[in-house]
Amino acid sequence: MPKLSEKTIVFISVIFAVCFLSLLWFLNQKNQTTISSLPVPVSPTIYPTVIPTKSVDPTANWKTYTYGKDGLSFSFNYPKDYSLKESLGSEYNSITLMSPVDSNASVDPDELKIVIFIYPITTKQTLVDYVETKKRETVDASIFSESNLVVAGFPAKKIVWNSSFGKSATYYFLLQDFRVEIIKYGEITTLQSDFDQILSTFKFNGNTQTVKIYYHNPKLDPNFENIVANDFKEVSIPKSSTPLKDSINELIKTFILEDEKAYGSRVTNFKLKSATIINGVAKLVFDDPESYTSGGSTRVNLIYSQIEKTALQFPSVKKVEIAGAVFQP
Repeated sequence: MPKLSEKTIVFISVIFAVCFLSLLWFLNQKNQTTISSLPVPVSPTIYPTVIPTKSVDPTANWKTYTYGKDGLSFSFNYPKDYSLKESLGSEYNSITLMSPVDSNASVDPDELKIVIFIYPITTKQTLVDYVETKKRETVDASIFSESNLVVAGFPAKKIVWNSSFGKSATYYFLLQDFRVEIIKYGEITTLQSDFDQILSTFKFNGNTQTVKIYYHNPKLDPNFENIVANDFKEVSIPKSSTPLKDSINELIKTFILEDEKAYGSRVTNFKLKSATIINGVAKLVFDDPESYTSGGSTRVNLIYSQIEKTALQFPSVKKVEIAGAVFQP
């Protein structure tokens, strides 16, 4: 066998080395492709748990005042530690609302005083005319600012007056046959949020009418010698074509059944089924399945007189007839 030359051996070695390196490169590329084709694990995204929060009504524990006089009805809520005074006059009515106060007579910045005035309208006018009249009549104060707004669905005018006593804000409304003014004394107060929330709870209850419901007032009969309806209370009810029926229902709700609850007596299904007026005679038909109106002449006479006098307040009623199995002594 012929002996390879040194050059041939070097050549073969180089060829072998090149082939070996090429093989290593090929295997490495194949391995990289395999790894890159594998799915890359993705860490899950963790979102914070959202816990829904209940919206808290800041007025939930407040008191409710309802005004119902001469056909006008409105209501609002106010903090239970506030004082409220209602004044009835011949020319206007007023409601004064006051936050807890110190011994000083003046209204401090950390106190809130609201006065609501209700005036009957004697001459028909628009809100603009009404406010312009107030501007002309007010001589002891100047206008600091004025703006239009809506309160409880009704247009209103707000004027901030500047006088020697400081600033006060007045809200003017025209409601049915009345002029209503809401005055907040002291334009700057730490209780502004209370005022805003009070104003936000105002509800004007639409067209109403004032009726009388009769009851026995012990103050007028201290010796209980004549236990019949001897006094009345004026209440506002929605205007309707059936004021007699609505008044009797209000009487039952306010004095008859509620009195029974107060004394711990039974609560019944006593109710008015129908009320008609024909030729001056009011015929009232009651449903009394549990004989609520029976049981003693004194009690029967009292309830009967309450219903009769409540019905007779209407000019079209001259006589009252009660039908049904009721008022059995």
